[in-house]
Amino acid sequence: MAGMADGRFADALRARIRGGVLPPGLFLDEHRTNFGRIFHREPGAVVLPAGTDDVAETIRFAREEGIPVTTRGAAHSQSQVGISDGGILIDMKAMGSILAVDGGEPAVEVEAGAIWREVLERTWKEGLVPPVLTNNLAVTVGGTLSTGGVGVASFRHGTQADHVLEAEVVTGAGEVRRCSRRSDAELYWAVLAGLGQCGVITRARLELRRARPRVRTHYLLYDSLDRFLEDASRVIDSGRFDYLESWCSPCPQGLRSGPEGRRPFARWFFPFHLSVEFEAGEEPRDEDLLRGLRPLERLHREDLPTPAFLRRLEPLFDLWKRGGTWEFAHPWMETILPMDRAAEYIRSVLADLPPQVTVGGHVLLWVSGGSVSRVPLFMRPEAAHVVGFGILPAVPHRWLDAFLPRLEAASDLSQEYGGKRYLSGYVRFDREGWKRHFGSRWEEFRRLKGKYDPDGLLNTGFPPLLAEAGESDSPPPPGPGEAEGPHDFGSPAWARAVAARINADPDYRAAGRGWGIGFNGDLVLQVDPDGDWKRSIRFLLRLRDGTCQGVDLLEEDARPAAGFVLRGPFPVWRGILEGRIRPMLALMTRRIQMEGSLSTLLRFQKATQVLVRATSGVPTRFSA
Repeated sequence: MAGMADGRFADALRARIRGGVLPPGLFLDEHRTNFGRIFHREPGAVVLPAGTDDVAETIRFAREEGIPVTTRGAAHSQSQVGISDGGILIDMKAMGSILAVDGGEPAVEVEAGAIWREVLERTWKEGLVPPVLTNNLAVTVGGTLSTGGVGVASFRHGTQADHVLEAEVVTGAGEVRRCSRRSDAELYWAVLAGLGQCGVITRARLELRRARPRVRTHYLLYDSLDRFLEDASRVIDSGRFDYLESWCSPCPQGLRSGPEGRRPFARWFFPFHLSVEFEAGEEPRDEDLLRGLRPLERLHREDLPTPAFLRRLEPLFDLWKRGGTWEFAHPWMETILPMDRAAEYIRSVLADLPPQVTVGGHVLLWVSGGSVSRVPLFMRPEAAHVVGFGILPAVPHRWLDAFLPRLEAASDLSQEYGGKRYLSGYVRFDREGWKRHFGSRWEEFRRLKGKYDPDGLLNTGFPPLLAEAGESDSPPPPGPGEAEGPHDFGSPAWARAVAARINADPDYRAAGRGWGIGFNGDLVLQVDPDGDWKRSIRFLLRLRDGTCQGVDLLEEDARPAAGFVLRGPFPVWRGILEGRIRPMLALMTRRIQMEGSLSTLLRFQKATQVLVRATSGVPTRFSA
């Protein structure tokens, strides 16, 4: 895209649409980043469309010129979404009209840039509400429909995308189409939770429901995660409540010693707010609603008008804005886990999560039935019940580089527990991570991208649906001088083969660049006896700046000055080398014990993954 950032195409585009086109120099600061404030990019032009025809004409112009197109709503996302590096940025907030409310169906027709708060204000005049509303109502309809859209009613009603009766879409070919479950259904399902990859939603007809005028909320507190999850399952199955809200709340306990010195830690509690709508004069029977639940304490009961309840978090967001944390970086990580595996994952993450993460943010926790959503691209585990967990911090920019590796490790670990990321957040998957996320739908998603965006210009790279030249998920070929094997695990021949295989891997040279520069990057791996494996093996990997300078087998009494020591039983190491156990999972669940800087290891976790992949490519014979 050389030369695009100067915006020379802005005048040509302005002549073809009714709306506005901003060239460089006239952009707002918000056009250069998103709510994440992690990535900053300079678009070549910003389009303020006057209607669907402008969106279509912009895409047709972009195809003629070979210019990428990015769409942006309220830009509440945190990855490289809603920002453009030298291409065309379409600001959909310019199309924010609420067109009509139909009290008979009931439904509301809106433009994609409409803000959910304004939609609610309009529909409530008829006593109607959308079945699902996000916690933050200052986001656009098109934005949440493109990611799914979840809220405190999702346990009953699925996502916001589940309630789209009809959508108007501009495809990547510049065609304007109306689609629904009954008409042009393939495109309909491709754009819902489709991240803007196959088309731009410009209008939507949304299902509404009639709501009662008041909401009663019971505030419960749990000190046991297991008991909370048991009660949450009971509540979901009972059908007693209209809204469920929960989170993880730290009680700071001071400092404790660990591998990285004395660090803050907390005891975690789990508030659970259960809400039901009711008519004035027909108050709910509280004991019937709460029967069978076992909280640590019932703290409070609150009655609110329904609109006030649906906007209950606005004072909190205002507080964050007044306190300045709204302007911090927001690398939010949300994942959806099968309930039967959620507790172990959540405990392992909370154990190392500093309590100050909740300053200007929070640690999200929600529960839902596993089959309430029908949207194919809204990925979630196949389970009767699922648990949403999110680390939603506000991070000062000077601490961002140190914090991101921990967040990425928690994200990777969630995949090991069968989790699926909610993609509005901060996501740094490699290609294999994206494939694991979409699973069996990956190739179908790629096919849809090719069909509806034939030039690959819409919202490129998130996810990377278009194949890149030379990419491969296979181990590298044998290195120079590497014997074919198989080699006995831990033998000198095996050690030489490991070093050769690592040095033959171009991915490791790239991912390991900088490792051992300014710190001791040597790594001792200790294999402890377990079961049929009766002996202990220790070897030293001398790693520096993307190369392996040798793999040395160590005598029993050798104590090299290594920067890192990883120790674990033989079955775990074998599982790692055979690809059955991911190294970060073993580390985070403490099946592998570590001495050294965890933050440094997390910062180079991609190098760790490639290192394991290369080592596992050595033909190995495991014999006691």
